Amino acid sequence: MTREWREGTSNAHHLFLRLIKSAQDAGQFPEAVDCVLAATRIQILVNGIASLVSQDRAGWPAERQKQTLRDLLQSVFPLH
Repeated sequence: MTREWREGTSNAHHLFLRLIKSAQDAGQFPEAVDCVLAATRIQILVNGIASLVSQDRAGWPAERQKQTLRDLLQSVFPLH
């Protein structure tokens, strides 16, 4: 179980890292941002939302989850 947990955590982190690097390459994300730190922060945000969803599925429909993540991302990584 521990191995599965670590693998899932690592896979998610690498996915976020690839997405950030791709966005930086496309000029959609500031190049000065540390990709590893940003991926960790995004993972924390997603895991936090997932934790709330697991406690109250009805109170956290998909659109609320997505909007909350968008709001949090904008506060952590302001692009303007």
